[in-house]
Amino acid sequence: MWRVLYIEDDDNSAYMLARRLGREGFQVSVAPDGETGLLRMTYEFPHILILDLDLPGIDGWEVLRQLRDDPRWKSLPVLVVSAHVLADEAQLAVAAGAHGFVAKPLDFKALLAKVRQLLDISGDDDLDDQGGDA
Repeated sequence: MWRVLYIEDDDNSAYMLARRLGREGFQVSVAPDGETGLLRMTYEFPHILILDLDLPGIDGWEVLRQLRDDPRWKSLPVLVVSAHVLADEAQLAVAAGAHGFVAKPLDFKALLAKVRQLLDISGDDDLDDQGGDA
């Protein structure tokens, strides 16, 4: 099963996305802030990170910087989500090491397609057969 860590401080957004991804066969864990998210990385070993940029304490930009500085997480797919849809923010996120950007409010189908693309899985296949635990 593919493991997703979603770092999001908005409880409603986190719950809704986790529930919907869970229905698609993903195992989703939610961290309410950057510090908790970085801690969970060390023992949950997600296959992909969905990262809000506007977080209390350690913000998403700092989480992304720390991940890219750590050899264990250099290649981890990171999908940034943000309500701040400035023209340059998506480009800045990718330049900082993100693999993609999705604007809030989230279009679930677009987000799911991006997650599947980053994990190189198709929506028609059984997730358990995709080597998610390899």
